[in-house]
Amino acid sequence: MVSSSSRSSLVSTRQPKKNRTEETQANGKPLDRLIKVTNDARTPGYMKLVIDLMLEMKEEIQEANRRNKEQTDEVERLRNENLSLKSQLNALRTSNTLPISTSVSDSASLSSSNNDPDLKRSIVIRNLPEPQCTNSVEKVFHDLSAVTEILSCLDVECLPITTYRMGQESIPDAYELLICDIFINSKCIRFMVVYRVPGNTSGLNRLMKTISDFSICSNPCILLGDFNLPSLYSQGNLCESTNNSQTFLSLILTHGFQQLVTSPTRGNAYLDLLFCNDTFLIRNVQIGAPIGGSDHSTVIFDLNLLVLPEIFEYKRDFKNADYSAILEHLANIDWLGSFNMTNTVNEMYETFLAILHHVIELFFPIRKVKLAQLSLPKYLQRMLNHRTLLWKNAVLKQDANSWDKFKEANLRTEKAVNRYNVYLEKKLIESEDKTKFYSFGILNLCKKKAVKHDDLKTKFFLFFGSQFSEFSAQEIGDLPMQ
Repeated sequence: MVSSSSRSSLVSTRQPKKNRTEETQANGKPLDRLIKVTNDARTPGYMKLVIDLMLEMKEEIQEANRRNKEQTDEVERLRNENLSLKSQLNALRTSNTLPISTSVSDSASLSSSNNDPDLKRSIVIRNLPEPQCTNSVEKVFHDLSAVTEILSCLDVECLPITTYRMGQESIPDAYELLICDIFINSKCIRFMVVYRVPGNTSGLNRLMKTISDFSICSNPCILLGDFNLPSLYSQGNLCESTNNSQTFLSLILTHGFQQLVTSPTRGNAYLDLLFCNDTFLIRNVQIGAPIGGSDHSTVIFDLNLLVLPEIFEYKRDFKNADYSAILEHLANIDWLGSFNMTNTVNEMYETFLAILHHVIELFFPIRKVKLAQLSLPKYLQRMLNHRTLLWKNAVLKQDANSWDKFKEANLRTEKAVNRYNVYLEKKLIESEDKTKFYSFGILNLCKKKAVKHDDLKTKFFLFFGSQFSEFSAQEIGDLPMQ
């Protein structure tokens, strides 16, 4: 009875277990407690290290939560903006300002453009600042340089081929202009194709200025298209009967263009014209039937391009030489008499070389060899093109930053070319093909680039030893030794 009563009194007097939160609030914040533990000298070192890591991780988690909240707010803002734009677009589609058929055609054009292979190799960069210059050529060069610099900063390993600033050189209801350089037979020709809306005069000055800017180049230029200036050309002569004709005629005369179409292209009007500043380049200009449902005649012409003749060089044919006759000739030479006529070692060496050259002229035939065209890998071609682009930019701007970029690219290109040459030489040596070896040429060795690898030395020794092992001392004869 006593034990049971005491046990019941013990149970009744036990305090309830405190909650973890209440205990934390009673003893202070967890962060303060951890800091207090780390400052305690009795705390082991490994425990302090664990606590420090926990504190750092807590700060990183707090920073991640803050950034996550910012991203969430930004996504929510963009979602609301997207909904607002969708509602505005739906309102415009249902209004009279933008018919529904327009949206259908836009979607069709977008779907067709997605299948365009050129677009799959293209990127679009928005908000690229426009240059302050007024020259169209400088504008194009600025855009190309800017895109190249952006891709370089992003570590994108590609070089842009060309850049287009959308909506700049083609003005709706005014004109369309396409300019491209075509390389044919190592010759560059600049084509400028124009379509001008009839009766429009607002964009004529800008069109003339753009054509004028791109006509300033060292390459021949061909300007053609539908100019819709019937008063410009009449009865075989250029006329300036209107202000538009005067403006265009001034451009033609400034850059030395000549009009080559001699027959009307629509009724009795000369609307489709062909200009060139090199009359030798174009011949056989003819007017043909319209294409499809067009009411304009076609203009057909030939480009008078010189066909470059194949370049050959003449070499000695060492492979097909008569070595039996050579050995017989060398054996019949009075070597002692020839060398006794000399006084010094240098004179003996010159005599020996003269005899060998005479033997080569007598017994080694001459063959015509076509020069091989240099073919570099695509990555080297891109690096060389990028180097040329930076050089043109540096010459144009004449500032230290542009020249530094060119020097850096030039150094990278030079190293890449040297590595490629070393690769070719190593591959040639390892192939042990004497035909390729002699076609490539003797390696340009110097003190800094001499072959030092023992394996390469051994391969050189074996290669030359195998080629000249068939000639013995008995066949050549005894040579005087000094």
